[in-house]
Amino acid sequence: PLGRPLLKSVMEEAASGNLSVDEYPSVMPLPDAEAVLGSGSKPKMVSSVRKDTGASKWKKSSTGSGASGPGGKKKSHGGGRQIVFVAGGVCYSEMRAAREVMEATGTEVVIGSTKCIAPADFIGDLHSLFQQEKTNEESDSEDE
Repeated sequence: PLGRPLLKSVMEEAASGNLSVDEYPSVMPLPDAEAVLGSGSKPKMVSSVRKDTGASKWKKSSTGSGASGPGGKKKSHGGGRQIVFVAGGVCYSEMRAAREVMEATGTEVVIGSTKCIAPADFIGDLHSLFQQEKTNEESDSEDE
């Protein structure tokens, strides 16, 4: 659909276990889809096998800051975790798509990139490419 980031489709397919291994090969052995997604329609809660030392800065707690659901209750995601990294830059609509996938599937999505691209940055990059192409065409015509 028009205006829908391609990245959203990729994240949805990964969350549902339908991502093409041919198009997106894994660098590590893939886990059993049944174990990750569960056999029912609701995702299974996955717990850590690590011992709780209480000293972790990454530990999820029921108090503190973080994403909250309606009424200020902390949301939990029980459908696994996707780590998405976009080399070259990610735009606001792709970050919003990650949030939508997270809310729709229950899969926690962590998105990162080399750069956050604002709309003005995108237009500036297009302008730079146009100017570069124009310069290349002028130098090619002088060479002839």
